[in-house]
Amino acid sequence: MLIRVADVCLRADDTVLIAALARALAEIEARAAREGKAASRTRTELLRLAAWRASRSSLDGVLLSPVTGLPERAAAVAACYWTTAATRWRTRATRTS
Repeated sequence: MLIRVADVCLRADDTVLIAALARALAEIEARAAREGKAASRTRTELLRLAAWRASRSSLDGVLLSPVTGLPERAAAVAACYWTTAATRWRTRATRTS
């Protein structure tokens, strides 16, 4: 996975959020691979459109949701991944303790 925006964040909060999103995406795909599920297939055009939209909106605008493929508030898209990652982390922490 390559995330090319992380080197241009002007605020530490943005950097932390991008790192959390990257971690959540990597965790989702790694878990799916461990469970033998096929990797998610997203059309290249949709990925390019999402990248274009993100480059113009940043975290204050609208992003394409990777779940629905529809425009949603950036905060909602980020919250979805943050919640997913936090839930999985808590579940894993509970199982190991």
